[in-house]
Amino acid sequence: MLDAMSHLEDVALVFLGNGGYKQTLREKAINHPKSENIFVLDAVPWEQLAAYTASADLGVFPLQNVSLQYYYALSNKLFEFLSAGLPVVISDFPEMRKVVVDNNVGIAVDETNPKEISDAIGTILADPDLYTIMSENAVKIVREKYNWDIEVKKLLDVYKACEETVN
Repeated sequence: MLDAMSHLEDVALVFLGNGGYKQTLREKAINHPKSENIFVLDAVPWEQLAAYTASADLGVFPLQNVSLQYYYALSNKLFEFLSAGLPVVISDFPEMRKVVVDNNVGIAVDETNPKEISDAIGTILADPDLYTIMSENAVKIVREKYNWDIEVKKLLDVYKACEETVN
């Protein structure tokens, strides 16, 4: 993301959370040519996370392909962004692509290519009509497709099928 920032104008980048790389990230952000537009913030209480997320214009989630678990992941972060009505730029992994590209809520990119990431960010932010469509689609798919009321039914069906198999 820091490398992608080198290709972007008038964009702020916010990292929010805690983790093992936080101090290194802060140091790199301070020394970045666009340091005035890069913010590395501490984690916020869970109750405040939705408000922070909703204050963004775009969700960017370039998950690194370090394992099959990541490659086939559908992360909570993706659904946090979509629930906030944010268009997204995500790693071009099969399951995330199904959600994002098939529902026109964002762009899938090669997560190792900073220029491709920045181009996708620029594409969404530069086109108000595209932005609006993706934002509206994000809210719609969370309301109609990817929410607990729908997913719990699927989970219960799996449990029921397992129970029938055992019996």
